[in-house]
Amino acid sequence: MFTSFLDESEVLFEFEPLNPEALPLSSEQINQSLDYCRSILDDRKQWQTYLNSLALFGFQNWLEQRSSELIFNLEHPSVEKPELAYFIEAVCNLAVNQFKICLVALGNSITDTISLPRAIFQLPEYRAHYYILIEVQEELETTSIYGFISYSDFQAHKTQIDLEPKADWTYSVPLSWFNTEPDQFLLFVRCLEVSAIPLPEIPNPAILLSQIREELISKLSQLQSSEPGIVPELWQILTWEQGKILFSYPELLRWIYEVQNQAILSAQPISPSHQNPIVYLTDLFNLLTQPTLNLAGWFNQELDTLSTALSWVFIPDFSPETALRDGTEISSLVKQLQENGVEISPQAKGAYRDLGLGGRSLRLYALTWPLEWEIEPEWTLLLILGLPTGTDLPVGVKLRVSDATGILVEQDSNREDQCSYLFTRVVGTCQEKFVVTVSLREDITETLPPFEFSFN
Repeated sequence: MFTSFLDESEVLFEFEPLNPEALPLSSEQINQSLDYCRSILDDRKQWQTYLNSLALFGFQNWLEQRSSELIFNLEHPSVEKPELAYFIEAVCNLAVNQFKICLVALGNSITDTISLPRAIFQLPEYRAHYYILIEVQEELETTSIYGFISYSDFQAHKTQIDLEPKADWTYSVPLSWFNTEPDQFLLFVRCLEVSAIPLPEIPNPAILLSQIREELISKLSQLQSSEPGIVPELWQILTWEQGKILFSYPELLRWIYEVQNQAILSAQPISPSHQNPIVYLTDLFNLLTQPTLNLAGWFNQELDTLSTALSWVFIPDFSPETALRDGTEISSLVKQLQENGVEISPQAKGAYRDLGLGGRSLRLYALTWPLEWEIEPEWTLLLILGLPTGTDLPVGVKLRVSDATGILVEQDSNREDQCSYLFTRVVGTCQEKFVVTVSLREDITETLPPFEFSFN
């Protein structure tokens, strides 16, 4: 049975000498650290996330005590995102005076070397100008700064001794490489220009992801076949080159994290995307790798080049207000939806595309319009799937819509409830995309390029 340190009622305390430089953590910071790691079910990673969270708050306390002149951004650290905290045992996405900072927690047992994730040095998204080790005395509820090293110093040491990464995607780094004078770190971030520590530019990984798409789907599918409660590490199923691309996409890391968490706690209710995670994984890759149809262009009475190339047919004279009297097929469908209480804005614009699946012709209508919003712009996508003839859909036809978080809806026509069309409506912000799949059987499927609504 899975057990968690969060559930333990008794904690064994050992004598720890009090570091005079140690700063206390508040009960609020400790509770926040518990919140950060609560959703992670792997006990070892949960514990490391807890220590890293305490290190984050300890670093914040230290900065606030030592300098009121520094501008630091500790908002949205990687520990806030379970999928990052789960796979990268460090705290990334921090900044002090425009220098990117990465924190690593040292626990009670300090040896001559420390194991550091390869990702924080080799992946541009997580690489930092400075790496800082924080001693965490969790039983004493204190932290202290152990030392720091710049990216350029790490590279120099690494080259000098030809340090190679280990098979588990970590470096075993001597603690002697770290500068143990924290005041010098404060001096550097005050006086140096960011350009003094050049970091490699971030390449666009989209082309590489497309190239290894099928390879990654095949390997990630192995996560499902693991024994209950046992989940492999990424380095056990992927090469580092594959892992490098994977780490560039938090959406893929989140999918793996959720699948592995589900394997650990199989008794939890299963969300739609977890019921068939491989199907959703395919949708997710489509969202990340396929060109996107921007439906905002429909309001200029035109289809973009991609829509035209994919044989979408714009409905220029369509208006929900005239749908009751113009006698077209889409107007008939809209009339039926409105009679069943579906609200369709007078601003709605639409197009359709004919699909040939298994020798059958299907027609998919897509209507869209912007919504009234309070915080950020939102839009809606109304999909109607039917036959050009208006007769009943074949049994087994499915309509599925997914976004970056999972499968949102999946409908099918069944023998008991014959219908002439399937419809669904989803709502998103201008940063969200939807991928739509129509299938007749599992092996007769067509996934359309993602839809978005962007004014940029």
